[in-house]
Parts: sequence; C-alpha cells; structure tokens
Amino acid sequence: MVLKRRHTSRIELNGLVVEAIDALEDDFLTLETMAEDLKLQYVRDDAARVAIVKAAEAGAVNSSDIVPVFQEFKEPRHEEFAEPTRWSLLNAFTQNAKKYSPARADVCYRGLTRLFGLDGKPPTLWNR
Repeated sequence: MVLKRRHTSRIELNGLVVEAIDALEDDFLTLETMAEDLKLQYVRDDAARVAIVKAAEAGAVNSSDIVPVFQEFKEPRHEEFAEPTRWSLLNAFTQNAKKYSPARADVCYRGLTRLFGLDGKPPTLWNR
C-alpha cells in the first residue's frame, strides 16, 4: 500500500495498517492455494518447452535462458522438484533467475506470477 497524501496530519494510520495486513493475508492465501495446485498438475516435456518460450516472449526470462530453464526442469538441483509438475517448472524459472540483477529478477518474478496465475487470476501460460 502506498500513501498518496500530501497532508498526513489527520491520517488514520492504524486503519491503513490493518487494511494493508488484511490485503497481505488475502494475497498470501491465494498464493498458497495456487502453489498447492501447481504441485498437482503434471507437465509433459513439449508443454514445458512451449511454456518456457512463452515466458521468454512475455519478457519474464531472457531468450538465452530457454535451454537452461528446460535443463533445470529436466534435471533439477533439488530432489523436491524431480516430479515434472508446474511447480517444478516454476522452480526451474526461479532457479535460473538467481543470476539476474535485482531489477531484472523483479521483472522476472512479476512476470512469472502473472504467467502461472499466482496472483489469483487465470494463468496465461497454459492453453485451456
């Protein structure tokens, strides 16, 4: 939440803080629910390839990272991501993003949030 007021002498800070915490709690619950759903949805190799290219087209990752993201998906560094699920694919993206500058990583994470539907809206990576 951003305060967009020039005069703050009569600002009701307590109410704004409560409102911000409530919004944060709602966002966290949405994220938690969506993450659990991603763990249940399996991804075939061809669908993963298409999703990675779409993410590059959307600017979430660099086009030069298409192959490294797919390799991380196929052979993850962490055994928790061995199952070929959407959750594992998201991990492949985020593992790759660790090399980005903070500003580039922010663009990546925001893009992935939208593409995977972690914001509570329908995901844009998958054809329905």
